[in-house]
Amino acid sequence: MSRNGFLIVLFLTSFVLRSQNYLDTLTDKLKKAENDSVKIELYFKTISKKRTNQTTRDSLFIILNTNFQKNCFNNSYIPFKIGQYYESRSADESIRYYLEALREAEKCNNHAGISRAFNRLGRVNIRQKNYKSAINYLHNSIHHCNKCSNVYDLSESFTLLGTIYKNTDLIDSSLYYHNKSLEIRLKLGDKKLISLTYNNIALAYKKLKKFDLSLNYLYKAYDLVLVLKDNKGSATLNNNLCNVYRSLKKYQEAITRGIMARDTAFKYKISDNYLNSLTSLAEAYEANSDFKNSNLCYKVHLNALDSIRQNETNSDYQELQAKYESDKKDAELLKKETNLKLAESENSKKNIILLSSLLALLVASIASVFIYRSYKQSKRNALELAYKNNVISEKNKEITDSINYARNIQQSLLTSDKTFKENTNEFFVLYQPKDIVSGDFYWAQKTEQGFMVVCADCTGHGVPGAFMSLLGISYLKEIVLNKQLNRPDLILNELRSKVIAGFNINNNSDGMDLSLISIEGNTLKVAAANNPVWIIRNKQNLIIKADKFPIGKHYGELKEFSMSSFRLQTGDLIIQFTDGFADQFGGAQGKKYKYKNIEKLIIENSEKPLDELHKSLKNSLTNWKGQMEQVDDILIIGIRV
Repeated sequence: MSRNGFLIVLFLTSFVLRSQNYLDTLTDKLKKAENDSVKIELYFKTISKKRTNQTTRDSLFIILNTNFQKNCFNNSYIPFKIGQYYESRSADESIRYYLEALREAEKCNNHAGISRAFNRLGRVNIRQKNYKSAINYLHNSIHHCNKCSNVYDLSESFTLLGTIYKNTDLIDSSLYYHNKSLEIRLKLGDKKLISLTYNNIALAYKKLKKFDLSLNYLYKAYDLVLVLKDNKGSATLNNNLCNVYRSLKKYQEAITRGIMARDTAFKYKISDNYLNSLTSLAEAYEANSDFKNSNLCYKVHLNALDSIRQNETNSDYQELQAKYESDKKDAELLKKETNLKLAESENSKKNIILLSSLLALLVASIASVFIYRSYKQSKRNALELAYKNNVISEKNKEITDSINYARNIQQSLLTSDKTFKENTNEFFVLYQPKDIVSGDFYWAQKTEQGFMVVCADCTGHGVPGAFMSLLGISYLKEIVLNKQLNRPDLILNELRSKVIAGFNINNNSDGMDLSLISIEGNTLKVAAANNPVWIIRNKQNLIIKADKFPIGKHYGELKEFSMSSFRLQTGDLIIQFTDGFADQFGGAQGKKYKYKNIEKLIIENSEKPLDELHKSLKNSLTNWKGQMEQVDDILIIGIRV
């Protein structure tokens, strides 16, 4: 730093610290700060305080630009923090500083700084509804997050993409990105971020009018905010619960939740939530034909809005008055300080030059020692790193070998092709796990009545899903072989009881979706949880619908599974499936494959040998997926009568 720069910093720091007594705390904290990152954060906390007047803010900004060493981190991080300061004040200024932070980070290939700047540029563009630019920035952020393991910004970028797609009614894409964010945040264990993601997923399901799923995620989020004692989160979630219950026409529940949201927001002076809760409560009363209370809520909302605006006006006036008084005093102090510093600088000019020379020599000597020590330490670190890489490589190999062995165990429990050949005219099984082991499974068994086939999709994939699949097969064997149950609906009822009992100790809501068919002569009996069964006859799809609840815990009362009977004809093609194929992203626009395209492909090839249909499905999946990752386990079973 130059002599003049040093004097400016010394003068400005002295001026700022004298201008406001509460900055004494900042001085103490700066002395204890371990590195530049902590110091920069301390400065910006002071800058962002409402009671900090504009003259002090301007002075602190000058200190930030002169008092820190020019290096890769500081050059990017300081304009990034300035961009954050302007984010709620001026979008143009915010974008200008974020772009400066991006340029500085790119100069030294600082992936953390690059990903951080791209993420914030995406956020600002979302607020301005420039969704196309925001998507581009966020995908760039994700790319650089993966290069530096920046998991916090990675999850935030996924969340922002989910928000964009919800706002543009692309709900499938919204859920995909929110779930990607949730996967990371669950690993981090940050309850606040997890609750926010649960709420985002709930709002996406609300747009799809899947209100039961929306409620499920809202209550998951609500449990977390109660633990965190997050009053704002509690008010927000009760307001969202009010709106979902109103959509379900459960008006008393909606009113109860609306009152809870209103009272929490009022108690803790959360103005935005208070206004939102009054609107939601008014709509709930109106839907329940309670127009008196509805009108009262609208009236309170109007009065509250006027009061908040008046308070903001008074606050602005007081701030301007305080700023005028402070600036007046600051100007007088600045004049005195300037005269004093000019006199001191002239008198100490020679001493500063001498001191600077001695200091430079001392710094050079110390730097030489540190460079040599750093060189020796780098060699030791390189050896340690090579050793640790070898250890990690061995551990990864052990883990992979273990999972491969687990795959062999899982494969051995799946029904063999021999069993299918002995009990069907013609069949195929398209089975493609996302990872080494799978959460999808199939199981078949010859019974006294006929031939039974199960096609199931367990919660999750990979190792957790595989555990669920092993339990599912084990429970089915016990129910069918030991208890001698053969009616599909009774089997599903018993299987659900075992799954709920097995996980009840941990209050877990895991389970599975599945279809179970029993071919008894020329009669097909079907029971299904969420996944329907297709019968392709003369290039027409005769759909056997499923019950709309899973094998496991779910919102609402537990109903008995139903059973459908269907008269088969020679040549009929029975199709069972899970959702992995339909949910696979790909194609030119990166969208889902969807069931209608699967149905079309199967119908077009339904009269061909099933080996050819199996091949067509695999080829279509491969071409559709392209370079994109597989998002879920895939299972389709076809049986020709």
